[in-house]
Amino acid sequence: GGGGMITSPPNGMSVAEQLRAFMMPGRMSLHELQAFEQCGHEGKLVPKLIERAYACLGVRVARNPIWTIVLSLILVLILSSGLLLARYETEPERLYVPQFSELGLQRKYIDSTFGARPQPGIFVVKDRELDGDVLTRKHVHAIFDLHEIVSTLSVEWRGNTLTYDQVSPPPL
Repeated sequence: GGGGMITSPPNGMSVAEQLRAFMMPGRMSLHELQAFEQCGHEGKLVPKLIERAYACLGVRVARNPIWTIVLSLILVLILSSGLLLARYETEPERLYVPQFSELGLQRKYIDSTFGARPQPGIFVVKDRELDGDVLTRKHVHAIFDLHEIVSTLSVEWRGNTLTYDQVSPPPL
């Protein structure tokens, strides 16, 4: 190699012919790779190989569009199958404490022994009008009316009548 000087490749092809052959989809022999490096293209081999690989992929996609779509859909279905096992979690202890740590195991023991701790409910009050004020006397009365309805509920369960006060946790 003459220090970056372009020389004729040993296989008798011109540099332009060899580059044209290099850019065409297909396989390149070790001899062709060595000839490409000897022609003053140091440091450009990997980008050219990547470019060539994507060119080959583009040709395959263009020649087989239906197979490309089918295989893409199958890949998406396989990769998204884990979503079937996903579940919605809101408990901070499960979200932020490793479940097999000492604290996580203690939390499981406490929950199994004494029952799960109640989670507070969150009310979202939204006025029907845009930019409406929800802190009006009417809205506050509606919230208290809803609280009164919920707190006076009773349910028949296993022959017993349960009231809201019996099953709800005391206020914090």
